[in-house]
Amino acid sequence: MNKKAIIIAPRALYVCAPAFDAEPDDEGWYGHVITCTEKLDGGWYKIVTPYRYETYAHKDDMLFDKAEIARREGEDTKLLRVWALAGDVHTEATHNGNVLITLYRGAIVERIEDENVRAGWTHVRLYGGAEGYMRSLQLGAYYDKPTLGEEELRHAVVSLAKQYLGTQYRWGGKSPLGIDCSGLVGSCYLMYGVDMYRNADIKENLLIMLMKGMFLLMNRADVATGNVAAII
Repeated sequence: MNKKAIIIAPRALYVCAPAFDAEPDDEGWYGHVITCTEKLDGGWYKIVTPYRYETYAHKDDMLFDKAEIARREGEDTKLLRVWALAGDVHTEATHNGNVLITLYRGAIVERIEDENVRAGWTHVRLYGGAEGYMRSLQLGAYYDKPTLGEEELRHAVVSLAKQYLGTQYRWGGKSPLGIDCSGLVGSCYLMYGVDMYRNADIKENLLIMLMKGMFLLMNRADVATGNVAAII
């Protein structure tokens, strides 16, 4: 099977095997379109992420709706990313409004054109049809491909990575709640439209690119796990 779905959890759990107690593998960002390649017991699916990583996700974190997916991928749909570490979607354009959902950096929402929206706020649409408001400063451009020049991209990636200083380490993490080495590097590149493989388990050698903003892939036979890091 090749069935598309949209991630609708603020932080979708991706695991190494189709079970809730399986080893964490990765985390899905709200608004990402993934491809389900195999349906398994217990509501689990084998999936392929937008950055071509194969893992397992649960149906409760996904929306299977052809109309929503078509809208999400439509050329006329105005998409924005959450660039703040976290941002609330309010029912009204005020901090007094109820919170519909809290989204984390990397989430993708649809912008609704609204000339009457309160200054400093953006009218957004969530997947499934609910609408709300986010602080404009929490949102930024959505890049589905690289647009920056090489040198500018390097500096931008490093600057973004430094914003995670103080974030706790979490195996398989890819959010401000907790993040691991490849999650950090891959996230920072992905925000600028650059796809990168999720973890360090690619080759049995040492790949070093000693340039600012480039990445290190360390996966040696004499260590239990590999590591990914960015040159700053």
